[in-house]
Amino acid sequence: MVTNARRVLDVFAGCEGIRLIALGGEYSRTHDSFLGMPCVEAVEALSVDLVAVSTSAVDARTAYHQEQDVVLVKRAMLTSAATKVMLMDHTKLARTALHRVGPVGDLDHLVVDDGADADLLGKLRERTRVTVAEVAP
Repeated sequence: MVTNARRVLDVFAGCEGIRLIALGGEYSRTHDSFLGMPCVEAVEALSVDLVAVSTSAVDARTAYHQEQDVVLVKRAMLTSAATKVMLMDHTKLARTALHRVGPVGDLDHLVVDDGADADLLGKLRERTRVTVAEVAP
């Protein structure tokens, strides 16, 4: 497992049988993760089977984020992976932000909660595989 997220490191650090690689960089309190050029360079040195990322905004065609340091790391992560998965909650859908992460069509899979608008889900399904996950009460 490779991550730049501190909480993910905390969860998996004590798990037997998991090879854990922490990506360095400049610590962001806002995102509780490591970002910046050192993080991007570390990602670019790797090749992974699957990446799971999230972002702050997605419309029918494109994923976005408002902060360029986050976008650079997410782009690098998506490029490094054989399979690209994006995890979203419905409140991030039908929105845009300042910076483009990349086209929805470049994703292998989009997973979203069951609050998503049916019309938008149809448009997203024209570009990638979409799974709607039921949220437990």
